[in-house]
Amino acid sequence: MIESGRMEKIYIGFSTFPDQSSAREFAEMVVKQGLAKCVSILPGVESLYLWEGKLCEESEVMLLIKLREREKEHFKIALYSHHPYDVPELIFSEIDDGNKTYLQWLRGELQE
Repeated sequence: MIESGRMEKIYIGFSTFPDQSSAREFAEMVVKQGLAKCVSILPGVESLYLWEGKLCEESEVMLLIKLREREKEHFKIALYSHHPYDVPELIFSEIDDGNKTYLQWLRGELQE
Protein backbone atom coordinates (compact mmCIF):
# COMPACT_ATOMS: atom_id res chain seq x y z
CA MET A 1 0.00 0.00 0.00
CA ILE A 2 1.20 3.55 -0.63
CA GLU A 3 0.10 6.85 0.87
CA SER A 4 -3.54 7.93 0.61
CA GLY A 5 -4.69 4.29 0.66
CA ARG A 6 -4.17 3.78 -3.10
CA MET A 7 -2.78 0.36 -3.96
CA GLU A 8 0.67 0.49 -5.49
CA LYS A 9 0.87 -0.69 -9.09
CA ILE A 10 2.36 -4.11 -9.75
CA TYR A 11 4.07 -4.93 -13.05
CA ILE A 12 5.16 -7.97 -14.95
CA GLY A 13 8.34 -7.54 -16.94
CA PHE A 14 9.61 -9.59 -19.86
CA SER A 15 13.23 -10.02 -20.82
CA THR A 16 15.14 -12.61 -22.83
CA PHE A 17 18.62 -13.94 -22.10
CA PRO A 18 20.94 -15.98 -24.33
CA ASP A 19 21.17 -19.00 -22.01
CA GLN A 20 19.91 -20.62 -18.81
CA SER A 21 23.02 -19.73 -16.81
CA SER A 22 22.93 -15.97 -17.42
CA ALA A 23 19.14 -15.88 -16.94
CA ARG A 24 19.31 -17.72 -13.62
CA GLU A 25 22.23 -15.65 -12.35
CA PHE A 26 20.36 -12.42 -13.08
CA ALA A 27 17.08 -13.73 -11.63
CA GLU A 28 18.78 -14.74 -8.37
CA MET A 29 20.50 -11.36 -8.12
CA VAL A 30 17.35 -9.25 -8.51
CA VAL A 31 15.30 -11.40 -6.13
CA LYS A 32 18.04 -11.34 -3.47
CA GLN A 33 18.40 -7.56 -3.87
CA GLY A 34 14.64 -7.03 -3.51
CA LEU A 35 14.25 -5.62 -7.02
CA ALA A 36 11.70 -8.32 -7.85
CA LYS A 37 9.56 -10.62 -5.74
CA CYS A 38 9.35 -13.45 -8.21
CA VAL A 39 11.11 -14.29 -11.47
CA SER A 40 9.94 -17.19 -13.60
CA ILE A 41 12.51 -18.69 -15.96
CA LEU A 42 11.12 -20.09 -19.21
CA PRO A 43 13.73 -22.00 -21.25
CA GLY A 44 13.33 -23.02 -24.87
CA VAL A 45 12.07 -19.74 -26.34
CA GLU A 46 12.66 -19.41 -30.08
CA SER A 47 12.99 -15.78 -31.18
CA LEU A 48 12.82 -14.51 -34.75
CA TYR A 49 13.65 -10.86 -35.42
CA LEU A 50 15.24 -8.48 -37.88
CA TRP A 51 18.58 -7.03 -36.81
CA GLU A 52 20.52 -4.70 -39.07
CA GLY A 53 18.40 -5.83 -42.02
CA LYS A 54 18.95 -9.57 -41.49
CA LEU A 55 16.53 -12.19 -40.23
CA CYS A 56 17.90 -13.70 -37.02
CA GLU A 57 16.75 -16.82 -35.20
CA GLU A 58 17.91 -17.49 -31.64
CA SER A 59 17.20 -19.93 -28.84
CA GLU A 60 16.72 -17.86 -25.71
CA VAL A 61 15.47 -18.01 -22.14
CA MET A 62 12.55 -15.75 -21.16
CA LEU A 63 12.28 -14.17 -17.74
CA LEU A 64 8.89 -13.12 -16.36
CA ILE A 65 9.58 -10.61 -13.59
CA LYS A 66 7.02 -9.47 -11.01
CA LEU A 67 7.74 -6.19 -9.23
CA ARG A 68 6.23 -3.02 -7.78
CA GLU A 69 6.28 0.33 -9.50
CA ARG A 70 8.86 1.70 -7.07
CA GLU A 71 11.38 -1.01 -8.03
CA LYS A 72 11.14 -0.44 -11.78
CA GLU A 73 13.89 2.17 -12.17
CA HIS A 74 16.40 0.30 -10.00
CA PHE A 75 15.52 -2.91 -11.82
CA LYS A 76 16.21 -1.25 -15.19
CA ILE A 77 19.63 -0.09 -13.99
CA ALA A 78 20.46 -3.63 -12.82
CA LEU A 79 19.29 -5.18 -16.10
CA TYR A 80 21.15 -2.75 -18.34
CA SER A 81 24.38 -3.10 -16.37
CA HIS A 82 24.32 -6.93 -16.11
CA HIS A 83 22.69 -8.08 -19.34
CA PRO A 84 24.96 -9.71 -21.95
CA TYR A 85 23.11 -8.17 -24.94
CA ASP A 86 23.94 -4.70 -26.28
CA VAL A 87 20.20 -4.00 -26.59
CA PRO A 88 18.37 -6.17 -24.06
CA GLU A 89 14.64 -6.74 -24.38
CA LEU A 90 12.71 -5.23 -21.50
CA ILE A 91 8.96 -4.73 -21.60
CA PHE A 92 6.70 -3.93 -18.65
CA SER A 93 2.95 -4.37 -18.45
CA GLU A 94 0.81 -3.30 -15.52
CA ILE A 95 -1.09 -6.07 -13.76
CA ASP A 96 -4.61 -4.72 -13.29
CA ASP A 97 -6.31 -7.91 -12.10
CA GLY A 98 -5.50 -11.38 -10.87
CA ASN A 99 -5.51 -13.53 -7.78
CA LYS A 100 -6.05 -10.95 -5.04
CA THR A 101 -4.15 -12.98 -2.44
CA TYR A 102 -1.17 -13.35 -4.77
CA LEU A 103 -1.16 -9.62 -5.57
CA GLN A 104 -1.36 -8.80 -1.84
CA TRP A 105 1.61 -11.11 -1.29
CA LEU A 106 3.58 -9.28 -3.98
CA ARG A 107 2.78 -5.89 -2.47
CA GLY A 108 3.38 -6.97 1.12
CA GLU A 109 6.58 -8.88 0.59
CA LEU A 110 8.11 -6.19 -1.61
CA GLN A 111 7.55 -3.41 0.93
CA GLU A 112 10.60 -1.92 2.61
